[in-house]
Amino acid sequence: MAQTATARESAADLRRTMVERQMRTFDVFDVGVLAAFDAVPREPFIAADLAAVAYSDRVLPGRTGERLLLAPMILGRLIQEAAVTSQCRALDVAGGGYSAAVLSRLAKSVVTIEDEASAAEAAASQLGALGCANVTARQGDLAKGAAADGPFDVILVNGVAETSLDGLLAQLADGGRLLTLEKSGSAVRAVRYDRHGDEFGKRTLFNASGPSLAAFRKAPAFIF
Repeated sequence: MAQTATARESAADLRRTMVERQMRTFDVFDVGVLAAFDAVPREPFIAADLAAVAYSDRVLPGRTGERLLLAPMILGRLIQEAAVTSQCRALDVAGGGYSAAVLSRLAKSVVTIEDEASAAEAAASQLGALGCANVTARQGDLAKGAAADGPFDVILVNGVAETSLDGLLAQLADGGRLLTLEKSGSAVRAVRYDRHGDEFGKRTLFNASGPSLAAFRKAPAFIF
C-alpha cells in the first residue's frame, strides 16, 4: 500500500514538472489547460514498459497497436489554440485516449476515434478506468471521422496530415475549429481551420513535430 501511494505521488510530481518546465516554457499558459494536464496521468495510455518516461517531452507509442502519442508540449499548445469551453463538443482523432482524457476535463463531450480495434478498445478501457464519463470511444476510418456524432465545435487531429481533411472539416459546426499538424516540404507546422458558414479559414500557428498519420499520408509518387 505504501509503495502504491509513493508511486502515485511520484507520478503526480512528474506531471507537475511536465506542466511547469515543458508546457509553460512553450507558451501554454491557459489555466484550465494546464490544470487538465496536471490532473490526467499519461502512463496508462502509453506502452507499459515506458511508464518511467511517460512525462518526458517526446512522442511515445500508445498502449497497443501502432498509435503514437504527441509530445505533451505540442498537444498542450494545440488544445490551448482550440479554445475549448465547457459547452464544446469535441472530436479527438488518433489520440490514443490520452488527449481525449485531457479534453474531457475541458469540453462538454468528447468522441475519440481510432482506426485499429485494439487501440480503440484500449482507449475505452483506460478512459473508463479514469472515470471519463463524457467520452465515447469509436473505431473507424480516421479520415471519415464520426459524422453521426457531430457536428463538432472542436476537432483535434493528433499527428501530421499530408492530404485533404475535407471529410473532417465537413463535421465542424459553424464557428468550429480543427487543429492539426501539416507538412509542407520538410517543415511541419501546427495549423487551425475555422468554419464560418460554408467558408473555411486557415491559420499557421507554430513550428511543430509529430507522428505521421497513415490515414492522412500522401501516396508515394511514381518516378519514371
